[in-house]
Amino acid sequence: MTVETDCGQILNHLMFQKAIIEDDEQESRIESYLAMVNELQKGTLMPSDDPFERSVALLFELVVQQKFNPWDINLIEFSKMYLSRVRKASEINLLIAGKIVYMAWEILKLQSEQALARVDRPEQVEMLFDGWNPEGFDMFVDPFELGSGEALLHNEEMPIAEKIRRKSDRPVTLIDLLDAFEEAKKESDIRQELSKFMQKYRRPDFDDKAHKENLEDDIAMVWERIQKYGHGPISAADLYTSGKEDRITVFVSVLYLARMGKLSIWQESLPYGDIFVEVKVPWDIVQLEDATTVVSTQVENVPVVK
Repeated sequence: MTVETDCGQILNHLMFQKAIIEDDEQESRIESYLAMVNELQKGTLMPSDDPFERSVALLFELVVQQKFNPWDINLIEFSKMYLSRVRKASEINLLIAGKIVYMAWEILKLQSEQALARVDRPEQVEMLFDGWNPEGFDMFVDPFELGSGEALLHNEEMPIAEKIRRKSDRPVTLIDLLDAFEEAKKESDIRQELSKFMQKYRRPDFDDKAHKENLEDDIAMVWERIQKYGHGPISAADLYTSGKEDRITVFVSVLYLARMGKLSIWQESLPYGDIFVEVKVPWDIVQLEDATTVVSTQVENVPVVK
């Protein structure tokens, strides 16, 4: 058969499906398939940038080239050929390829289950001499003489060899494959939207280095404020300048200085009493040390709080 004949079979199949559907969205989708097959028939089908359209075009090409019947596609052979083609492609739509493999696996699994589990019950055999009294006929042999009489007495049915039969299933059509492609496309679109959503609302990654540098500057600033008050206990409230952010900066810096061993920190009444700090190192050493140098050398071994 020629390409025109093969494409004609596909067009007839799609036209039939279009005639029996009542959904506008599906009708529009089939119209796009018809346009694609018409271009394939004329040899004017251009490669598309859309991965889904390329997958559908590959489907039509395989059906035409391998002369598959649109009404009864051998899905096992089709899946082998389709996967062979996509391996050579630069970009593979794994969802669509996986959907085809899954459909082929389902068919093989169903056929195996039918061959093993779908067994027809044996038919009842009608006895030709039902109701006759065979005792007067010498032609009948006594089964007890043959040793099988007892078995026949306790057997309600004649032993009949069971036959395994397969029911004929509805074949896989071209529109079934196209529906599977469409389902894979919807799954891909959902995953892309979910990925965009997660990317948009993902918590930002903080730069540890920048965070540590800012922390060193904050500790140095608070250490300079403490130096201005000289000896003795200092209320943490006296170290604040203005705003909630500065209070947090002072509080965190005081905790780091206490961990470094530079300050003592306590609270006289819990939980809302004033917090006091006091310099632990000798005051003459404090006055000689440069605040930035002290902090930068100590903070290297302090874990960064995010």
